Amino acid sequence: KLKLNKKIDVIAFSEDLNHFIQNILQTTKNSIIVQDIEIKESRNQKKTVIITVRPQDRGKAIGKEGSMIKKIKELVLRYFDVDNVIINTKNI
Repeated sequence: KLKLNKKIDVIAFSEDLNHFIQNILQTTKNSIIVQDIEIKESRNQKKTVIITVRPQDRGKAIGKEGSMIKKIKELVLRYFDVDNVIINTKNI
């Protein structure tokens, strides 16, 4: 951190997409509870991951100025055959 002058998050990799997304969301100071992870494929073969979190965790899942959702998208798109990531909320 001192040499790079940046915050560094260490995230455990998993070949299982659901587990990997949960690992990313556990790096935040206040861990985000994932209710559901759904993969939808459109007619044009585009895959979208829909991450459902509690309404009170939505802000943390998106992050300040979208920083968390950007991090999730960047990592998921890099390691998995996915085209988009969406944060959704649902009351239990």
